[in-house]
Amino acid sequence: MLIKVEKNQDGEQLVNARELWEFLESKQKFTDWIKRRILKYGFIENLDFTIHKFMTGKNLSYDYILKLDMAKELAMVENNEKGKMARRYFIEKEKEYIQLLKGDTQVPTTISELDWLNFTMDRLSLSDSGKITMLQKYGSKKGLPTDFLPDYVEEAPTYSLTHLLKKFNVKFSAMAFNKKLIELKIIEEVKRTSSKGKIKKYKKIIELKYGKNLINPQNLKETQAHYYMEPFLELVNLVMEVA
Repeated sequence: MLIKVEKNQDGEQLVNARELWEFLESKQKFTDWIKRRILKYGFIENLDFTIHKFMTGKNLSYDYILKLDMAKELAMVENNEKGKMARRYFIEKEKEYIQLLKGDTQVPTTISELDWLNFTMDRLSLSDSGKITMLQKYGSKKGLPTDFLPDYVEEAPTYSLTHLLKKFNVKFSAMAFNKKLIELKIIEEVKRTSSKGKIKKYKKIIELKYGKNLINPQNLKETQAHYYMEPFLELVNLVMEVA
């Protein structure tokens, strides 16, 4: 795999601009490279790309998440061999996805149970402990051995948003704080259709340095966002900047 191509909840193929920049081996600084490309070729935020903010130490950093068309164009205008390789790779990934959507006979139309498990765990952005829980439940249902799975993994404890807001005396309701986190692209609100046809919503952490997604014990198709205590004040500072 040259560069990771992911899909969002709308089925759009996405590329991390920083990973593309690293593959292209540009001599420019990443921030200069992406900003100049956006300005020169007229790319539009929230149409061609989105920006995710995160903290590196005490500094605010940015990731640019590109739609595949923009990634192909950036690879092309690089005008070197690495750019050609990246563009051909993106075109192939696009073709594979289109064939899958069309049900092309050259692409499997059924997903193995293992692929389904991997896809689900990745889609929910589960922590290691969450993955173990899901595998244990699945193995138990299918009559498969699970005694080889670890009982636990070493992970920092996490807490609910309501608990941490209260602990640090943050004058925000959980609902208002979540809205700001969604604006900052730190979490996202995911929608799914229930078996009764109703729309269900839940929160999922995108920037996993701040917390992890636990499986909702009431429904394995949903996650619950829990946060690490140590970097929580960084989140508070980010929210205060956009409040």
